[in-house]
Formats: sequence, structure tokens, C-alpha cells
Amino acid sequence: MRLLAIDTATPRIVTGVVETSAGPARTLAAVSHEAATSHAEVLTPAVRQVAERAGIALGDLDGVVVGLGPGPFTGLRVGIVTAAALGDALGVPVWGVCTLDAMAPPSGRVLVVTDARRKELYFATYHDGVRAGEPSVAVPEDVVSAAAGVERVVHAGAERYLDRLGSLGAAEEGFPTPESLVAVAAREGLLGGASSVLQPIYIRRPDAAEPRERPPLDVVGPTGR
Repeated sequence: MRLLAIDTATPRIVTGVVETSAGPARTLAAVSHEAATSHAEVLTPAVRQVAERAGIALGDLDGVVVGLGPGPFTGLRVGIVTAAALGDALGVPVWGVCTLDAMAPPSGRVLVVTDARRKELYFATYHDGVRAGEPSVAVPEDVVSAAAGVERVVHAGAERYLDRLGSLGAAEEGFPTPESLVAVAAREGLLGGASSVLQPIYIRRPDAAEPRERPPLDVVGPTGR
């Protein structure tokens, strides 16, 4: 299978083509961009670029794997909508996976975090690559309490918080890769099946909200009525 992998849940936009048919999965082409606020402008050209580098047409793809977050609302939505649109246009299934799962190393007790803005972190803990519970969001001090017992920290774009996570062990930067996204989809038994539900992992409400309904105005005319 030749799969397109996309993730826009962190400050690094990740796109790549992964081959899974012959032996271990291998990346045929990949590009990444540090573009925390320009997902819409960067992603579609990146998809075309990795297809060209892999020497295939988009119509040769057998499926799309996309990171579902958690992540900032706008960037996450761009990645998921793009993946869904490609799947619909190409007639191939689209499978969603947790972005934090694609960042977790295969061994050890590890905390995985990304910047959730608002002075908070998205996080989950892992034991030998298996997530313990659901992803959460909290201020760094509460993350430290929730992650007691981990041996190290893997983070994506969370440098400003590392001093407050120092008691949890050594920290290293790590982002999802095309291969790691596909590996999570394979581990969850998604590859080869029908499209999964592309439900974004927002955890908290987005900043944008519908305006509250205003009470009707009591308009007084020239005659006082």
C-alpha cells in the first residue's frame, strides 16, 4: 500500500508518502514545515510535493492517514478537512490517529506533550508505547502531578515549559513522522479497512464561538410608539 500521511496538530506540518506493501514500512518522500499559523497555505503544496518526490500520482495512493490531535482548532481542522477531501476525491479510505500516539517512543515510561497555548499543555503518558488513559490538557504544574513516575519527556514545540517539567526527567524534542502516523494506524488495525471516523481531538472548546443571541431592540418611533 502507498499511503499519504498528514499531521497539522503541532507547530510542524508533516506530510509524506509511506510504502507498506513490501516488508517494513518505509518513507518514499517527506516534507515538513515550521508553520504554526499558515497551515492552509502550506499543506496542499506539500502534498503535491511529496507525491512528486515519491514518483507517483495522487491517484496511485491507496489511503490517507491523518493526525487527529489534540491540537489548536484551526490548524487541526485544516489537516483533517484536507485529508477527508483527498480521500473523497481519490476514492480511497482515510484513517485518523492520535497525534500524541505517533510521537511516543516504543519503550520506557514517557510523557508526551505539545503546546496547547493559553499557558497549557496537551499531554498523555505512555508505557512501552501504550497510552495510559485519554489525552488531556492542563497547566504545566498539573501535568507534573498527573505524570509522576515517567522517566523522560518528549515534546513538540513546548520549549517554554521545559523548566517546569524538569522533575520528570530528561526532555527531547520529537514530532510525528509519516512512518509513525502509519505505524499507529497499523497497530490499531485500521489499514485496509473502511474509513474511520475523523473526530478531531479538541479536548477543550475552541476560541471561536457563536455569538450570543441579543434581546430584541425596543425601537421608539417619532410618535413615541
